[in-house]
Amino acid sequence: MCHHASMSDDDTGNGWVTVRTVGTEEEAAVLAGFLDSRDLPVVVDSRLFRQEPVTFGQIGRVEIKVPAAHEALALELLEQGSEPLPVDPAEDE
Repeated sequence: MCHHASMSDDDTGNGWVTVRTVGTEEEAAVLAGFLDSRDLPVVVDSRLFRQEPVTFGQIGRVEIKVPAAHEALALELLEQGSEPLPVDPAEDE
């Protein structure tokens, strides 16, 4: 389950930083769950406007944020998680 703390409860005093911006709350939930499973505090900051389907500009984004002290690790984990898995040639046969 994702850490649903307020962004003011960072104990490092460095605040929260955005490590990824996505277009849907569902995608944000998956990525936040991934970071949470690695014991990183994470919050999802949704700016989506719900009356109309908007996927552009300030009202069409969802930000995934972590405390500044965890930024480098979060970015590294997200980068590793976005790499395609190696394909086993035996499975193609």
